[in-house]
Amino acid sequence: MNNNILKIASEVLKIPIEEVSKNSKPLSEIDAFYFWEPVKGGRQVIINENGEKLAAGSRLNLNDMIIAFISGKRN
Repeated sequence: MNNNILKIASEVLKIPIEEVSKNSKPLSEIDAFYFWEPVKGGRQVIINENGEKLAAGSRLNLNDMIIAFISGKRN
């Protein structure tokens, strides 16, 4: 994971960059990373190596986010 991905995640989730990687996991099946805000109702984001991202609130589950990302949804 490169620093640009961490920076994007930090900006989207409004979490200090030092904290972002603590709540992340690789999504090797889509060549991306998943980050989440560790609070009830927190935000979440998928970011690929090109810096493309899909962010959502907690209503959307990870599987639905992955399907949306694969289908080309970005924000």
